[in-house]
Amino acid sequence: AGIVDEASRSLQSPMAPVTGRSGLNHGISFALGNQFNLGENPLGVIFGINYRRSYGGFNNARIEDWQLTDRNSDFLNENFRFRSSMGSDNPQLGGMLGLSYKFGAANKISFTSLYNHDAEMKATFQEGPAPNILGGAGFVLETRGIQFTEREIQNYSLNGEHVFAGLKNTKLEWGGSYITSSQVEPNMRLFANSKLTNPDTEESTYNISPSEF
Repeated sequence: AGIVDEASRSLQSPMAPVTGRSGLNHGISFALGNQFNLGENPLGVIFGINYRRSYGGFNNARIEDWQLTDRNSDFLNENFRFRSSMGSDNPQLGGMLGLSYKFGAANKISFTSLYNHDAEMKATFQEGPAPNILGGAGFVLETRGIQFTEREIQNYSLNGEHVFAGLKNTKLEWGGSYITSSQVEPNMRLFANSKLTNPDTEESTYNISPSEF
């Protein structure tokens, strides 16, 4: 019990989804490019950044799973029949920087950097009968989930081009890249329980049976 309590407290709250109103989908981008003289040689610069945030979701969707266990049967077995709601928040940030420097008669070095950051915050709630999981008549399954996924990628590349006039205009091209990517899913919270509602009093009792969860 102490270990379970310590693990629960280490997660961020809340432990269950809450209902709220989303904002409008929106985004903004900015880009510029130009050429400057660095000494007597040209330096080309291009820079861009973009940000957008989108929201999605649905309420009271029907998600059902039925199984035909015998091809001669007149009935399908019900595995589950859920009423489902989901909400998501997806912010994204990206950027690019490019530099190109020419020097000498036919020499060029270019550097490019790309960055992309993507995150998704999602909350789900499902409720409905699940005979293949829960035993007893009248029981319904409730599940709640809160998930945060963060992805990031960075790409750096350096390239060069050189022409040697004294070697019959031999051209040398070289390049290298360094890429890092990551994905983290901290504080994923999944919680399930069974519920039984008294049709006369409309009072509900909740339970988590070790044999079912």
